[in-house]
Parts: sequence; structure tokens; C-alpha cells
Amino acid sequence: MGKQTRMMELPTRMLELALGSERRWKRVAILGVVIVGGVGAAAWFGLRGLESRSADALSADLGSMEACVLGESLADGETPDARVRGVQLAVAGIPRPDRAKPGEQPWPQVCAPFASAIADKLGTDQPLGAASAALAKALKEDGTPLEEPVAKAWQLIKEKGLTSKRQPGGPQAPKPLVAQFSRTAFAGLPTFLGGNFALSSVKAEAHPQKTLRFVVDDKGIEGGPKLCSIGPNDTAATCVAVAPEAAKHVGRLSLIGTGTDTAPPALAVERGTLGVFPSQPGRTDAFVDGAIAKDGRAFFLSGGVAKDLALETRPAPGPDGKYGVSAPQTAVAVPDAELAGPGQAALLWDRIAHQSTKLKGKPHLWVRDLGGPTLPALPPGTDLGEVTDPAPDAQAGTEKLVDGCISPGGELAAIRVRGAKSDQVSVLVGGRWSAIFAAGTRNGELVCHATEATLTEIQHAADGGDDASRNLARVVVSKCAAGCSTSVIKLTELLSGTDVFPPDATSFAATDVAGKVALAWSSGKNGLRVRVGTPGELAKTRDILVFDGFEHGAKDLAAFNSMKLVPFGDRALLMLATTSGIRAFRIDGDGSVKAIGSK
Repeated sequence: MGKQTRMMELPTRMLELALGSERRWKRVAILGVVIVGGVGAAAWFGLRGLESRSADALSADLGSMEACVLGESLADGETPDARVRGVQLAVAGIPRPDRAKPGEQPWPQVCAPFASAIADKLGTDQPLGAASAALAKALKEDGTPLEEPVAKAWQLIKEKGLTSKRQPGGPQAPKPLVAQFSRTAFAGLPTFLGGNFALSSVKAEAHPQKTLRFVVDDKGIEGGPKLCSIGPNDTAATCVAVAPEAAKHVGRLSLIGTGTDTAPPALAVERGTLGVFPSQPGRTDAFVDGAIAKDGRAFFLSGGVAKDLALETRPAPGPDGKYGVSAPQTAVAVPDAELAGPGQAALLWDRIAHQSTKLKGKPHLWVRDLGGPTLPALPPGTDLGEVTDPAPDAQAGTEKLVDGCISPGGELAAIRVRGAKSDQVSVLVGGRWSAIFAAGTRNGELVCHATEATLTEIQHAADGGDDASRNLARVVVSKCAAGCSTSVIKLTELLSGTDVFPPDATSFAATDVAGKVALAWSSGKNGLRVRVGTPGELAKTRDILVFDGFEHGAKDLAAFNSMKLVPFGDRALLMLATTSGIRAFRIDGDGSVKAIGSK
């Protein structure tokens, strides 16, 4: 018998020997149990190790998805859906070429593989797997709202008690843009004057200093038209009903002339042609402009045709609160005034500014310091020079062509003449008036600061582009002191490649705030945004998100209808017409935005 045959028979002989002995059989049985138990233990530990490795992989995928979709760890009380909304709002304001490095996918598309990996591991028959697959689909589609799929996925992660383990070096979401007022906080803000009214009925004084006054001339306001004021540090506007006599003329009220921080300008009907209030009932004087002195006296320019410009003064109001109860105290003709219409003259605090064609028939700008004023004699005027771009005579009778401003501290004053094509400005610094400079604006909003006067104009002219429905506004800013320098800010360049263009002209406003440019606009679903900076800084200035664009509980309806931005001192008042009423905010020179109520 060969060696190989004996080796083959060996197991059979061993089995025979084992079966032939009871004691040996017991040993075999025990050995079998040990072997089977060992195999089972090995299988159990192997399964536990496999489960552990699978759990670690799932935890790593969850961590990668969390870092990519949400960015940094959530703060106490912060929800995943609120965070991802903030990231979407931030990314919307980033130009598309800057959202990713060359060859890489931008956010949120870069996050889709992490959500898909979780769906693949768990299977879509599992709730979290299905939610992860839905999230992956939403992440792949640019501009899709992510709040609901993120909230659902993270809720299921929490319910299953899963933990995430972030991996170093993976993609991370951009820093979120947090709204200063959440949807619930915005809904809790009081509506301005308690209701809805057209912002076109808000008529502000033309020459505010530190305090802003405006009349809200609307029939829909409870109690009738209101005269409101807001100081530089006020958190609420103080509003009172206008005089009953003036309230009869609702829809035709405005503020004319100048006032001080303690004395408001005059309330007029049809710019004074039907009376100035408080006034004597029935007067029909055509007042060109007015000023209220600190002692309560009222000064008015009347007439304004040919040589018929006169300065009229009235005593302080009597017990009934009306001006002009008695005959005018004094009426003095203004010399050197040959005007084509009342729009060519203005009473600016204690100065009279007007155009005149007295010298060789060419229009010149004159200014006269009243010094008190000391009536009935008027001090001599100063010829500031020829107006080289005069407006047509037809505009002189229908448009306010001459106005001015003074800095909050009184260091600088300016007179502006609206010409046919451009604004023309003379600046008073150190007691001397400058020559007349041509600005780059036409009908720009005029604001004075300690060292310069600025004019800000919004031009809604097409700058080109494929989408003619977009608001292609540009902001022209002229700064005038020893001459005028002009900057042009085009929205097509400033917001190029972003998703935050204002949808129409009513959704954008701009003005001067503390010598900087303040832009405010609604970008529809991407929120109400503000930028404050010099023209050269604005392109790199991060947006201030005032509100994310939707009312509390609304998913598809943007909140904004229109807006109005009014400068005063080193601040501006922003009023918003929303689907639930008027809201008001104050924008300061540092870019901060504060809610303003009314009382």
C-alpha cells in the first residue's frame, strides 16, 4: 500500500477509533462545540467590526455633507434650514466666476456627492436614504431652495441618533449672510404710521440738517395727513396731524423752504399757490419759498415774475397757531431780480439765492445774506457768475431750479442751479463763495458735509445687455468743493454675474450718507440689501442683508412693493412698502441699519 493511499484512509480510521470509545466520543463532541463556538465568535466579532467600519464611513459621509452644506458648526439655537438659507443668500451675491476655483464645482453642486453617498449606503427604501437622495437632487440644481430638503434630512439624522465626523480638507460652505431681521423679527416690527400708504405721498423737506421733517399726504392714513420728524438718534418718528385747514387740501400738501433743527419749514398747498400753513384762511399768495426763524417769524419769497420778487416777513404765530392773522409785517422788493419764473429763486435760511438776466441778458446767479434779516432794507447781493447751462424758460415756471444745503455743523453751504443738461454748484467755505462749477448730475440729490457738497443721481438708462427687463440703473455721484469730481457706478458692473439684481426701477434707491454712497435694493427672493461705501469701495463691500425677502410663513411671495430713501445729516431714512404695511429703517454712515417706529 502506497503512502498516498494510507494518508487517504487515515480520517476513516480516526473516525472508527473515536466511535469505538464512548469517552472518545464525548471528547469529539466537546471539541466540535468549541470549534463551532469559535467560528461563531469569529463571525460575530467580524460582523461587529464590519458594522463599526460601516458606521464610521457613514459618520464620515455625514460630516462631509454637514461641512459642505452648512459650513461651520451651528451656533446654539441655530437651525440647519436657517443656516443653509444664509449660505444661499451669501452665494447669490458672489459673481459666478468667483464661486469656485478653475476646474472645481461651485457651491452647492459640490456637495451633491456627499448626499448621494449617504443615499447609496442606506438605500432609498430607508427614510434617511430617501431624504438624502432628494437633497442630492436639490443640490445639483442651481438656485433651488434648500431649506426644506435640508430640514428634513437633518431631522432624520437627529431622530436616528447619528453623529457626524468631519474630515479635514473637504469642501466647506461659504460664510452665511445673516439677515439683521429674520422673517419672524421682521413680521414683529411695527408698521410705520400703522398702515399702508403710497410712498409717493411721503414728501420730505428739501433741505434737512440733523433733523428730518416730512409730510405724509395720504387719505388712507387714520386721522388724515401727518407731519413727522425724526432726529439723528431717534428710534421712532414723531408724527402729528396737520392743521385742520391744511388737511382739507389732502393730496396737494408739501414742505417748502428751509427750517432749523428746532423750527420746521413751511407746510404749503400746491407749493404755496393756494396758501402756506399755518396761514390765514383764504389767502392765495404764490409763495416761491419760505424759511422759519428760530424766534418763530416766517419769511417768504413771493412773486417771481420779471422784477416782482419780494421778501415778506410775518410775525410769529398767534394763539391760534396761524401765520398771517394780521397783514404782513414787511414786504420788500428784491433788487437785481429779473426772473423768468418763481423756480429761479430760493430762500435758504438767512440767504436769498436767485438767477437774474440783469447783466447783458445772460443768466447770472446771485446770493444775498440777510443777516438777521434786517428789514425793511436788504443788504447788497453778490454776483457769483454766469450760469453757462441755463434751463429753458419753460422750466423756470414749473420746476424748482435753485436750491441749496448747509452742513450739519454749519461749516459749509452750497447753492445749486439745475441747468438744461447738468447741475451747477457754488460752494461757500471759509466765508467765500466759489466760482460756479458744472457737476456730472442733472437734478441730483444735494447734501452738504463739513468739507464738500455731494450730488447723487440715479439714471435708469439702458447700458446694454441681453435682458431688457432688468433694472440697468447707474448712480452718478459728484463731489464739489474747489471744483466737482464725478464718479459713475453702473449696476451692470457692480452686480455683474450675481443673482441679486433689482427686478425693476422701484426696487432700487441710492443717496449720500456721511459722504459715502448708500445703495439699497430688493433682489426679490434674495433679500433686501444695503451697501455703504465710497464709489471705489463698493465693488468689494459685502452686502448688508436687512431682510431675506419673504414674509414670515410665505415661500413664494416676495415682501417688497417699493422703497424710498431720504438723506438727512449723516444718515438716511429708508421706507419700505411691503405686503403687510410700511416699515422704516435708519441707515448710518458705518453701514448699520436700525428699525424706526412712529409715535
